[in-house]
Amino acid sequence: MDSPRGDVRGLGLAVILIVYVLAAGLYALRTPLWQNPDEPAHFNYIRYIWEERQLPVLQMGDYPHAYLEDIKARRFPPDMSIAPIRYEFHQPPLYYLVAAPVYGLAGSIPPTTGAQGILAALGAPTNGEWPLGVQVMALRFLSIVFGVGLLVVCYRLARLIFPDEPLLALLATGFAATIPMHVAMTAAVNNDSLANLLLALAVLLMLKAMRAEGARAVRAWLWTGVVTGLAMLTKSSTYVAIPLALAALAMAPGRSARSLAVRAVAVFGPALALNLPWYIRNVAVYGGVDVLGLQRHGEIVLGQPTTAEWVARMGWGGLAREFIATTFRSFWAQFGWMGVLVDQRIYQALALVSLLAVAGLCLFLLRAAANRWMLSGFRWKALGLLALWLGLTGAAYLWYNVQFVQHQGRYLFPAMPAIALGMALGVRETFRPTRARLLALASALGIAASLAMVAFTGRAFKTLSLLLGLSALGYVVIWRLGPRRSWVWHVAAYGLFVALDFICLFGYIVPYFTG
Repeated sequence: MDSPRGDVRGLGLAVILIVYVLAAGLYALRTPLWQNPDEPAHFNYIRYIWEERQLPVLQMGDYPHAYLEDIKARRFPPDMSIAPIRYEFHQPPLYYLVAAPVYGLAGSIPPTTGAQGILAALGAPTNGEWPLGVQVMALRFLSIVFGVGLLVVCYRLARLIFPDEPLLALLATGFAATIPMHVAMTAAVNNDSLANLLLALAVLLMLKAMRAEGARAVRAWLWTGVVTGLAMLTKSSTYVAIPLALAALAMAPGRSARSLAVRAVAVFGPALALNLPWYIRNVAVYGGVDVLGLQRHGEIVLGQPTTAEWVARMGWGGLAREFIATTFRSFWAQFGWMGVLVDQRIYQALALVSLLAVAGLCLFLLRAAANRWMLSGFRWKALGLLALWLGLTGAAYLWYNVQFVQHQGRYLFPAMPAIALGMALGVRETFRPTRARLLALASALGIAASLAMVAFTGRAFKTLSLLLGLSALGYVVIWRLGPRRSWVWHVAAYGLFVALDFICLFGYIVPYFTG
């Protein structure tokens, strides 16, 4: 079905990367200073390293809850300093060490009329303070550079698993490049972009190491260990790489005791060596066995809403409904400090897309299970590793919410390549004529059900009926035209998400902060 030549594939990837840089750049330029989650705290970490030439220590008072709520409510006015917001000082240092020279270089740009005019022409917020606005923009664009790297790794990972289906890899990369909340977060000052890039690269290297043999395998696992260690030195969310590496080692050929021992040392030796100085430093600073500073962080975030408080107020059922709804919205499009939502009809459309993608993925896996020739042993193992990646990331997200209320779907982004490939497999499966015919019928039945509900509830489900009608019409077209226009459906799906990026930015984010 997929047979683009190499130059066409390269052109497709180039288009995706260029469009991503354009969209992310506009998000970086048009989002006011500090209107991304935790951005002031990450910025202060970078500034501290550059100015003090040492790593910071998280202390009581670094999470000024009342002040933070006040400054957020007033939308970070220039007369309120962000200096007291320092609750990210416990984070591993790699991203901040990389970002500090960028901060310093941007700060050395003189406030000429030309430089100020360029920023003003681009619509970049500066809060009237030089060089603060330039430094924030430079750091946001550094995150975009890491975002480009993540997309390239996402593409290479999909190509490694499905080398004969380049259109699938382009679709997966396109999804990762256009999910609006993901675009916004990769255009913000934070350590997420670098951490997620290194984690994705570590998983890619694991998959390559699983196919290597002999001395090449040891070298491959050694490189996996180095990248895993760098990821762990960037953010604690990347520690899912440890069980992933164990699973990859278990699935690799040559599982003799000696072979496993050598490869395990090759992976975990470099990772431990890179992080051991950080662990020792934290124990010396925070005491006990607080090697990651997380215990200190839990002690200082006083005032943050807890899950126990919410259960007492709304019960388990209310908490579950709020958790699911907010997680879904904030995975797709809930910007700023969770205060900028889009139209409910957009969320309904995204819910339908998500449902179709999940249904398509299930149908693909059922078809693959029934036809063993479809997927090789390596492909099954690779998909299993990606499923474990997503499962561990989801489990970490749930565990965090056991104590604190952090219903933010962006915490699933560390597994973005797995999510994007799953979406691509699911959406592509719905493009098969037999599946399209089935889904067209299901959409038509959904319309009938929504109309019947009017008689029982007295409510007219206009948006749902319209979305189901568009779905039915689209799948009828796909069914009738068949596989000859496969690339058209892929481009159309990607194009709709690109349009959504700009709708979210110019239809909701910019008006919210300028209205």
